[in-house]
Amino acid sequence: QIERNLCYRSEDNVMQVQGEAIVENNVIVGSAGAGLASTDHQGKTSSLRVIHNTIIARSRGVNLSSWNGRSEMVLANNAIYTDGGEAIRFPNGSDRVQVAGNVILGRVVGVSRGYAFGADLSDFTEVSWDASNRDVRPSKDSVLLGRGVFKYSVEHDYLGETRFGNPSSGAVSSPSR
Repeated sequence: QIERNLCYRSEDNVMQVQGEAIVENNVIVGSAGAGLASTDHQGKTSSLRVIHNTIIARSRGVNLSSWNGRSEMVLANNAIYTDGGEAIRFPNGSDRVQVAGNVILGRVVGVSRGYAFGADLSDFTEVSWDASNRDVRPSKDSVLLGRGVFKYSVEHDYLGETRFGNPSSGAVSSPSR
C-alpha cells in the first residue's frame, strides 16, 4: 500500500506504479512530469487501486498506458488538476477499468466516464502550480465536496480524519474551518 505521502516539485513522473498496489490518500503537487504513471515494465500492469489522491501537475495528472482490458483496475475519488495538460490519460483505452468519482481540471484521453470538471485551484484552500503552497483541503464551496463514490471510499483521509457522509474527491475530505 502506498499511502499518505506528500510529494512536490518533481521534474519527472512522481509516482510510477506497475501493479498489485493500493495508492490512496497521497498528495502530489507541482510535478513537471505525470503525477502518477503506470505502464508495463517488468511484467503486466494489474490489480491497481488509485483512490482518494490529490494530484496538482503542470502538464499531466495520471498517465495510465497499460490499463486497458486489465483486471482489478480502479481510478476513483481522486482530484486531478493540470495547468492546461491532460488530467487523465488512457492512451490505449480504458475497457474494464472502474473509473468513478474523480474531479479533474484538464483534458481527458481514452475515457468518457467517471469524472466531473473542477473550477480551478480555488477548489482548494491554498495550493499553487509550483507547490509553493500545498494546502489541498477543499475550499468551503469546492466542487470536490461530496463528489466521491461511496463504493470506493476509504474510512480516513490524508490527514487521518474520518470521512463522513457522501465522500469528497481527493486526499482530504473536509474543508478548512
